[in-house]
Amino acid sequence: FPVTIGVIGTENQGPVTGGVEITSKSLGTQSSGTLTVDLPDRSLQHYTNNGAHTLDVSSLTGSAIVDVTNGASAGAITFGAGITIVYGQPLLTTVNGDDFRLVFVKGNAGTSVTVLPLQ
Repeated sequence: FPVTIGVIGTENQGPVTGGVEITSKSLGTQSSGTLTVDLPDRSLQHYTNNGAHTLDVSSLTGSAIVDVTNGASAGAITFGAGITIVYGQPLLTTVNGDDFRLVFVKGNAGTSVTVLPLQ
């Protein structure tokens, strides 16, 4: 069963124990322009690539996993200026139905994204 946990801005309260279920946040379908991911908004997010677009991150530090599914009109994904380094970018395709997992980490030294093909 899902557990809802409320967090109050108090530090050093110890680890979360037991099972926790996270529902992936839908970012919808992106077919042009720029999609800006808010990393601390949710640790698991997803969207459909249905056209060439830029993918960037907000100014807030954090980490998130973003799953991308290519739609029928999938286009090239370009990473924005907010991303310092990309590992595995050539692995992104525009083949309908291909899936990718993007692992974003943003800290004081910059932002990295790792591209993992899921097919």
